[in-house]
Amino acid sequence: TTGAAVAGQDLRLPLRATPSAGGLYSSDLFVLVDRVSGVEPGLYYFHPGKRLLQLVDDERTLADVAEYTGYRERAGEAAAMVVYVGAFRRNQWKYRERGYRTVLLDCGHLAQSVVTTATSLGLVAHPMIAFVDDYFNAYVGVDGVEDAVLYLTLLGPRRTGDEAA
Repeated sequence: TTGAAVAGQDLRLPLRATPSAGGLYSSDLFVLVDRVSGVEPGLYYFHPGKRLLQLVDDERTLADVAEYTGYRERAGEAAAMVVYVGAFRRNQWKYRERGYRTVLLDCGHLAQSVVTTATSLGLVAHPMIAFVDDYFNAYVGVDGVEDAVLYLTLLGPRRTGDEAA
């Protein structure tokens, strides 16, 4: 969140750096942490309002999910994976049949923000759509209909010298 807008006399709405149709922010982020200094491994939900990672399951690892992606080796070597979940009901009340489209656009905007931020921190970000939908939906606990995993981004340190070869 980057600030707040005042709506009416006493309603403050959080503002974010990433654009979203109608300000409804229809994408949620989960982060699967494996090798990140200062963060215990596990699956976390990112709570944007509180700016914190909430532990969902400390038994989850990238080794669990690597074989369910199109990049097994790369996923297994990553430090973390961002899992983007589209919450379709969150904006269908407003956009009706176009709600699906706006969720996809919101997810794309959010993914670009993750890639840009990772790059600014000197990390490598590898976005991907090659994954088994049903597996990842079950992995984060969504039904694949009203909420569904739409996208993944692998994160890790930039390789240097001999490692880059």
